Amino acid sequence: MTRAEQLFVEHSDDNHRRTSHVFAVLMVAQWIFAIVVAAVWSPYGWAGRQAALHVHVYTAVFLGGAISSLPLALAILRPSAFSTRIVIAVAQMLWSALLIHLTGGRIETHFHVFGSLAFLAFYRDWRVLAAATIVVVLDHGLRGLLWPDSVYGVGNPAMLRFLEHALWVVFEDVVLVLGCLRGVEETRLVADREAQAEAGLARLAESNDTLDQRVKARTQELSESLERLTETQRQLVDASRRSGMADVATAVLHNVGNVLNSVNISSGMIASTVRESKVAGIGRLRDLLASAELAPMLAGNPKAQQIPAYLDRLKGALESEQVSVLNELDGLQKNIDHIKVIVSMQQTHAKRATNPGAIESLSLATVVNEAVTMAALATEKDIEVVNDFEDVGPAFVDRHKVFQIVVNLLSNARHAIHDTGCWLARSSAAALPLCFASLED
Repeated sequence: MTRAEQLFVEHSDDNHRRTSHVFAVLMVAQWIFAIVVAAVWSPYGWAGRQAALHVHVYTAVFLGGAISSLPLALAILRPSAFSTRIVIAVAQMLWSALLIHLTGGRIETHFHVFGSLAFLAFYRDWRVLAAATIVVVLDHGLRGLLWPDSVYGVGNPAMLRFLEHALWVVFEDVVLVLGCLRGVEETRLVADREAQAEAGLARLAESNDTLDQRVKARTQELSESLERLTETQRQLVDASRRSGMADVATAVLHNVGNVLNSVNISSGMIASTVRESKVAGIGRLRDLLASAELAPMLAGNPKAQQIPAYLDRLKGALESEQVSVLNELDGLQKNIDHIKVIVSMQQTHAKRATNPGAIESLSLATVVNEAVTMAALATEKDIEVVNDFEDVGPAFVDRHKVFQIVVNLLSNARHAIHDTGCWLARSSAAALPLCFASLED
């Protein structure tokens, strides 16, 4: 069964169900109406001259209840079944026959037949109308022969009068059947359109699922690309930062070198000035005061006699200070020279740091010596630096990174020596060749 046929069946069943529920209410309403008619109208309708409880009241109560009970039960329990529709159609025509009987065959009551057929057309099933028409024709034919007063209100109607009624019923049936067929066609058309709409929605949902998958895949690709771009940007920023830092360091080191040159010149001038000090003139002054010409002049004054001794002590103190200052200036010039070497080396490494990751062939012993100079271990008075390298040949490494590693190792070794003892210096120096061998590998 196709989806359109399935929807057609569902719509038809829903229409049958709702129509059966309407007839269930109508069966109860007709029963109550029949009882009222039998109690109020029937005695007069049958040419009675005195209102009294007629036997038709019992007929309306019991026969009407019998007619309504079965279709009422089926309308509740099986509202969409075909048998329920046929039973309701037969019961509805029997109600028309009962009401015609209760009103003494009044012609106005016959319109109940046509109204019932119109209601039965709501089922959109021509078979229901056919069943109702057969019941009406049989009822009018049999009762017209056996009990004409119950149908036509007269005792001697025309023999074929029931055919006139039947023809009008058939005429209405033709119109109602055409309406039923048109309604069925419209229901089928609605079902086809709903099926097409559902198929379109299904295709749209499938397309949306495919589109969602493509969007998710594309989003994942863009996310991965963004991560790669972010990592590349981070690397570029880091390289730019290190390059900028190297430029700043180069500029700073250049300025420091200029200052060191000035300091070196100043220290040289101070050393020259101290060496050319006039301390020797104090000795000559003491000798002049102790000469034969000036000694008699001081002999008469006790305080003046203390001047030669004071000049001897002053000369000794100044000469001692001169020697001490010269020694300090000599150490200062050596330190300045050492600093200039470190600055020059640092400038070289700062320039190389602008291209991090560059691999070059270099001697590890040279790197260690430069690192020792940079770490200023040779100037430590309580540290002895011992270099003992094997001839491992040139290594292809990043000079900047290796230099930083060795400087850090030497710095850690110096702190360890200060904390635990000088024996660690030889231990750390002996471990350096092993470290470089692993770096080369």
